[in-house]
Amino acid sequence: MLLFKNTDHKVMDVDEEHRKVLIYVNAFNNLDHDGDITEPGAFKKTIAERGPKSNKPQIKHLRDHWDLIGKPEEMTEDHKGLLVLSVLSNSTKGKDTIEDYKLNLLEHSIGYEVVRKRTEPHPDDESREITYLQELKLWEYSSLPWGANDQTPLVEMKGWTLPDQLKRLSAMTDKISNALKSGDYTDERAHQLEYQLQVLTKSYTDIIESLQPEVPPEPNQVKSDIEAIFTKHKF
Repeated sequence: MLLFKNTDHKVMDVDEEHRKVLIYVNAFNNLDHDGDITEPGAFKKTIAERGPKSNKPQIKHLRDHWDLIGKPEEMTEDHKGLLVLSVLSNSTKGKDTIEDYKLNLLEHSIGYEVVRKRTEPHPDDESREITYLQELKLWEYSSLPWGANDQTPLVEMKGWTLPDQLKRLSAMTDKISNALKSGDYTDERAHQLEYQLQVLTKSYTDIIESLQPEVPPEPNQVKSDIEAIFTKHKF
């Protein structure tokens, strides 16, 4: 079964001339919101068998887990996580992705299968478990704007506190607003950013409104509402 895991690690370096980016696509020893910890060495075998220096390179760089935009030139584990030097295509989506990276708009997600894992009780909550991912089969890594899910931008914030959610939404709203002002995007990408901005803004507003205490209606308003109901139904 193919699974996806996101990380908020940003781009380390951008070589616009050669369309290359240096990025961390997964972090080690970090308890994520799925209750998983990826252990160092989890990608060692898949890099050897499927990575850019293998006999059969199969790992791809996608946009939003869908569009092919590039491939890894170098892929290695270090003390922090899975580090990739990726070459982006000269396609429209590849060019737009470079612009997004220049403005630090993107985060990363991997598409993988679990080969080997172990579970232990959570030290702070006996009803929960922590899954240690010991070996993963990597299919792809994706560049994606956080919170751009069509249904809800809160899908990546399960388990976050409300202040954290608001802080993250506000930060992404600011970034996308600045990108629309200064980014050199195609019309299609500009429309996507505008849509993402609308979704993020609505989510932020919805959270703020949900925190407001309900104000009881004024007595006169209650009376007028009751009169309206009686008039409508001719009691």
